[in-house]
Amino acid sequence: MAMEVEEEGIGLKFPCWKPIRRRFRVDAQIFAAGNIERELLAKQVALDITEEEKQQIRGLEDWGISEVFCPIVGCGACLKSLDDFEDHYNARHTASCSVCSRVYPTSRLLSIHVYEAHDSFFQAKVARGFAMHLRQPRTPPPPPPSLCVELQNLVMQLMIRPMVLTRAESQVGLSIMRVLLFVARPRTLVLGNIPDTKVYRNVDHYENANNVPGILILEIDSPIYFANSNYLRERISRWIDDEEEKIKSTRETGLQYVVLDMSAVGNIDTSGISMLDEVKKMVDRRGLKYAC
Repeated sequence: MAMEVEEEGIGLKFPCWKPIRRRFRVDAQIFAAGNIERELLAKQVALDITEEEKQQIRGLEDWGISEVFCPIVGCGACLKSLDDFEDHYNARHTASCSVCSRVYPTSRLLSIHVYEAHDSFFQAKVARGFAMHLRQPRTPPPPPPSLCVELQNLVMQLMIRPMVLTRAESQVGLSIMRVLLFVARPRTLVLGNIPDTKVYRNVDHYENANNVPGILILEIDSPIYFANSNYLRERISRWIDDEEEKIKSTRETGLQYVVLDMSAVGNIDTSGISMLDEVKKMVDRRGLKYAC
């Protein structure tokens, strides 16, 4: 509402105030506070607004020309909104050096700058010739999908459409069958010593690898599970029999030790432990010494 002076009053000899109606546009600044409160109520936002905050909202007159000043000492930037202030703070003050006021895009680059320019211990180590570097932590890679899950998915596909297999699915099936065969029938290798070294290699692949007299060294190159424990027990027993027959035929030093190299065994279950215990008992019955 507004007032204007009425010169001709009804029966009065002096001027008086008369109310008149003022019209505002829909986007006028006088409606800014009311629009904010209306939007909050429309979104059903439960806000615990105090009376003082309500007075501040009601007393807001000019929202368009409001300004936000950066509170950081020495900056003094003037922003138009809180969003602009947030962007300004993240870009200008998050990774800023407090000594020389240099700004870097990431906190890691800021850390490297602090070490190289302002850390006296770091500079002294570099001056003495030490190789100094900062290692960035790496997140562990996600675990690979389980073989059982992949096999189950393949079996389900075969059950649903047994006659329709693409080339890729056939290759995946053959690969899974090969992996299962490798797990169920792992390789056992006889190791020999490379002359003038302490290195032991497969005697079938290295012609200069010699068997150690009186010692049979066997390598298992796969995990030991329930599926392959019986096979490994029979295979180790067969290697011992073959080695004893070979020694008898060549009249060399008798077999005294059986060594199992399990450096390539990544996992072993209770069946594998029971298998190793049975192998030890079998070796003891033959009068041999066993090492694992």
